[in-house]
Amino acid sequence: MLQFIPLSITILIKKNILNIIIVSLLCKVSNMINYLLINETKNNNKYKDELEKLDIELKLNIIKKWLINNNNNKLYTNSLLQICIIVDDIMDKINIKIKYHNNKLFSKYRILNIDNEINELMKYIFILNNRLLLFNFI
Repeated sequence: MLQFIPLSITILIKKNILNIIIVSLLCKVSNMINYLLINETKNNNKYKDELEKLDIELKLNIIKKWLINNNNNKLYTNSLLQICIIVDDIMDKINIKIKYHNNKLFSKYRILNIDNEINELMKYIFILNNRLLLFNFI
């Protein structure tokens, strides 16, 4: 016979997973911004400006605080987990491209191209913003 896990335990597990993802994302965002600050080029400055406009770190810290104070709402936890996983994957792609770029010969003179990833990141951060706004009204 199958035994079902109580809802509160599944929510707790998802909250812990979400917390781990958020900590990972905060680290990735910080590393990426540091890379863009150290390797200043016109293109990198554009990416840094776009990341600063998204204000990802603040949003992730808000979600992290929300997790601590949350009343175990499954809908909130699931929707935030879903979007944070997508953002984490995008950040992984960007970091992989940055590492690949750095390993190229004359990487200082080459242009890092992460336009598609930044656009994708902007799209999902916009979705995250809308979800956070929606949760604020509910």
